[in-house]
Amino acid sequence: MGIAVIPQQVRIGDDLEDERAASTPALFTAMRNGLHVQSSAPSAITFHRVYQHLQAAGATGILSVHISGRMSATVRAAETGAIGIGVPVQVVDSNVCGMSLGYLALAAGQAALMGGTLDQALNAVIKHSRATRQVTYVDSLDYLRRGGTIGATEAMLGDALSIRPLLTFFKGQVRTLQRVRGDKALDQVVKTMSRQAGRQLVDLAVEYGDNLDGAEELADRLKYQIPYVNQLIITRTSAVIGSHTGPGSLAVTVSPR
Repeated sequence: MGIAVIPQQVRIGDDLEDERAASTPALFTAMRNGLHVQSSAPSAITFHRVYQHLQAAGATGILSVHISGRMSATVRAAETGAIGIGVPVQVVDSNVCGMSLGYLALAAGQAALMGGTLDQALNAVIKHSRATRQVTYVDSLDYLRRGGTIGATEAMLGDALSIRPLLTFFKGQVRTLQRVRGDKALDQVVKTMSRQAGRQLVDLAVEYGDNLDGAEELADRLKYQIPYVNQLIITRTSAVIGSHTGPGSLAVTVSPR
């Protein structure tokens, strides 16, 4: 669709790479070994250069859709990078990340391919953002503790009692949707997302850390429960998201057509 992608940055120990170049298996090995892992936003200069390139390639307007501004400085960098660009640049805070963000970008790209204006592409993003939902399961609370999402006491008690949070987005922030026992967590994910899909036609994505078998099993269960699936994507989570959710995480996104 001609969508330009500006990668986040991930630091593993002393090495800083963009997330497309970073090895996710190496990232998870480092996390298991207790090595410090940190993510960061692209610079405003990087955004400015990409916008200049798009303008030079003939773009008459740019819709720039990004990870939640309450989770990352990316939106602010994009807004700063748009200063001085000779075509309109509409920076959009998606309030989400992962495949929830991916489906919004694809909706905008499809609108543009069909000859839509910048406003029409933006409206496609807004429409899909209202209906797209994501739930993330994490199999260890330790990685959320390291990232500051939960406290040490909550992580210790949760692991001791085998309690796992199911995470979702609320107003741009990660929130706990439910707390369930570990052996029941994926049952609840299937129930929640099948209820969200209902009987409408949806696109479905399953993201995984290093548990491909678990992702495929979860996808099969979802396909059995959700009657009208247009497209199913099983994909490894990005290095940046994985640095917060950990190797065993599984995320499901439902996006109505």
